[in-house]
Amino acid sequence: MSEDSTKCGGLIDSGRRRALEFAGGGLVMAGASPVLAAMARAPGVGSAALAISVDASVAVEPLRLSIVGLRSMSETPGLAESIAEMDTIGPSVVSIGVWFDGPLGPTPYSPAVQWQDNFTSAADAPTTWLTNFEAALHARNVAPLVQSTGAPPQYAESVAVRPAIHPAPTDMAGYTRWAQNWFASTRHAPSVLVVTNNEPGHALCDFEITKNSKGQVILPGETFPDYVVRRREGREDAAGFQADMLAGAIDGLSTSGRVGLGAYIASDHIKINGQGMPDGTRSFFDGAIDAYQLRAYGKPASFIAYNNFYGRYEVDIFARWTSRNNASLRLPAIFCQYAPNRVQLAIDDPDGPDGSLTGMGAACDMLTDLERLSHQACEAVCRSYWLGGPYGVLQQRTDGSFRRREAWHALAFFTSLPPRRVRVLGDVPTAPDRASLGVHAVAGYGAGVLKLLLWNDATQGQTVTLNLLGLPPEFSRAVSNVKVMAAGDAAPRDLGAWAGSVAVPGESMALLTWSVDSPLDPAARRRPLGTGCRLLSAPMDVAPSVGGWAKWDAVRGVAQLFYQDNLVLRARATFVGLPKIVYATSFIDRQAGGRLRVWASFANGAANVLVLNSAVADVSAGQVSAIDLATFGGATWASGPRQATLEVVILDAQPGAMANVWFSASQADALRLGRGQ
Repeated sequence: MSEDSTKCGGLIDSGRRRALEFAGGGLVMAGASPVLAAMARAPGVGSAALAISVDASVAVEPLRLSIVGLRSMSETPGLAESIAEMDTIGPSVVSIGVWFDGPLGPTPYSPAVQWQDNFTSAADAPTTWLTNFEAALHARNVAPLVQSTGAPPQYAESVAVRPAIHPAPTDMAGYTRWAQNWFASTRHAPSVLVVTNNEPGHALCDFEITKNSKGQVILPGETFPDYVVRRREGREDAAGFQADMLAGAIDGLSTSGRVGLGAYIASDHIKINGQGMPDGTRSFFDGAIDAYQLRAYGKPASFIAYNNFYGRYEVDIFARWTSRNNASLRLPAIFCQYAPNRVQLAIDDPDGPDGSLTGMGAACDMLTDLERLSHQACEAVCRSYWLGGPYGVLQQRTDGSFRRREAWHALAFFTSLPPRRVRVLGDVPTAPDRASLGVHAVAGYGAGVLKLLLWNDATQGQTVTLNLLGLPPEFSRAVSNVKVMAAGDAAPRDLGAWAGSVAVPGESMALLTWSVDSPLDPAARRRPLGTGCRLLSAPMDVAPSVGGWAKWDAVRGVAQLFYQDNLVLRARATFVGLPKIVYATSFIDRQAGGRLRVWASFANGAANVLVLNSAVADVSAGQVSAIDLATFGGATWASGPRQATLEVVILDAQPGAMANVWFSASQADALRLGRGQ
């Protein structure tokens, strides 16, 4: 299901949800504000107690803030004006849906595509609006993801009408040539990500599936007795066609632009007949992967794209495709469209058991999904309904300003955490049962800042006490702050300093902060390599079979690595406009040994230069190194556009090794990042 084919409506009956009770006690820091009294007035607070310990001296898998993305259809009013509202969140990807006019005339979904008046051919370039929107994201080192839906009318069926909102091309060769031209690198931001045919499993195939008494499609995981694929003229090899289209798009894009397979939906994993899979033992997804490997002519895709509007169910798709995502493929997933499970159930059936879902309940569900997905081979999760609807992240007012909804504040809380995740102990949901209801907790620590995010996706409130461990002595003078947002709150309530415990009502969230000496907040960094430095590409390197990954967060300027095996993973990013000297603040956590290395490849041909070779193990403070790119790249590079690829690896590390390597144009910033970790 696509975001664009649904209408928001309704709220969810949360009374059906199970509440977990915890016992606990203990606290560490006391503050001066009457936090407990203020919290006790919050609605829905129960009597259950929960004791949590946060150990800042023990790092666990790095927290990838770059997993957060956003999604909107290009025709959404106010989209261009809303970019400033994205800055606090700092998404790594913004997914944009573009449509094509149908054979019966213009649709409401066509501002990103220009047509000639005679309807015989498409213009060979995106509109100025889309170009400017991509440029605004590119200036923030945010990658635009363009997801095309349907086909231009001259390549599609002349009889296609609603509800066929994804008209499939019948002239496949012509459409492939058009896509290659429209997605040409000169017509998009250099960092663009491309999905050339949204939901190909039903856009390129015609299928019938079982529906329930309300006419709703029965979801995968339930019974599918009548899943039948009918061949459509010219579409017997739909999976192969998608592979050809992908190869054409790769030809059109420069090496910086990245193309994804998909975007697939859950039904693409159902075993089918037809489409070259007559034995009924394989899915459209299986066929698409086979066709890609056989027919993409050695041109590599960069990611697998999914649309997932059923939240926790589709989190489990990783179990379905990991077996195909072998050592030769190693593709991360990007959810181009995502909404929590209960959001979509409420939209599909406003009168059903989930029809009374609150915005805060939806925000808590989203945080649970994000935390789970951050442990998977998932590059980004683009939250749908960025603008509008009862579950939108933002809502535009009549005067053009924006109201920040619960989901916006949840994303802002999550992306404010320092990316060095530290250990949380207590009776909170953890792997492999992260989806259990109750109070969830994630903590980040670095550069003189400790933050703890709590959210409660159950209906019963909890009173949380804390034990803070492993902090340096200067934290005895830390300034603390508590913010809480519950159902019915228009914005988080600032409750002042920490006062020994915090009440977390049912379906609510809280952000607790301790900071020392006005630190440089690592999560708040933007354009740390200079305002003129632009991201060209930052693909995620994954090892799905063992769980390791490596990824640059270009928005915040940090390369993150997590090793679960001896497989060498590379955090690689290409930039243009780099400073002549960059400063690396590096941390390798745990006593896992290893040597941190940074390689640089320069656009002028001086490739694979070792620019940093540092042995670091279990450091308590960051090691700051100056990298003189001008010397390594030479005078020609230094006087040119200063493009280079920076690649961070850990060699000779044991499983469990992890690293956060911060890159800065300012030596002072690099030194401030290196303190107190």
